[in-house]
Amino acid sequence: MPSLEVLNAFKFLNEHEISLQAFREVIKQPGVSGWAVARALGAQPEVVDDALKQLRDHKLLKTAEPGLNGNYVLTGVGFDLRHEVAG
Repeated sequence: MPSLEVLNAFKFLNEHEISLQAFREVIKQPGVSGWAVARALGAQPEVVDDALKQLRDHKLLKTAEPGLNGNYVLTGVGFDLRHEVAG
């Protein structure tokens, strides 16, 4: 049975399309920069920056440098959800 943290993260992704798309980009390209995610999604940088922050807040992604300059990888929770949302 998935943990409550994983269930909450899954619910969040299902309710936030841009965050889901950003999460999928990190699955495809571990270590991808926030700027590269914004380019891949064709989205405004501010929107992607907010989505990445929400993904960090929900413990799906981690980075040493927050924001668009950071390089993003999955956390344990993100790793647990990767097959469910890989698209």
